[in-house]
Amino acid sequence: MLVTQTPDAQTVGVILNRPTERKLSGRTVFFGGPVLRETIVALFHRASSPSRPAFHVLRGVYLTMRPETIERLSARPGQRFRL
Repeated sequence: MLVTQTPDAQTVGVILNRPTERKLSGRTVFFGGPVLRETIVALFHRASSPSRPAFHVLRGVYLTMRPETIERLSARPGQRFRL
């Protein structure tokens, strides 16, 4: 599990190791827990800050809940991310 804060100090937690049968753009969706069950959260790697809405979690790791950003991640071949 990864627990972090958004820029406005709200807590966000994501579970990274519970795969489901659900797929999005051919990618496995992982179960995220009891809060925001209907929201897709993407944790992704990027060498530089993304231009789309996302927030910094760790060096080179960002998190987004914005559908348009997740769609762009899905469309990029070789993009490393988890849903």
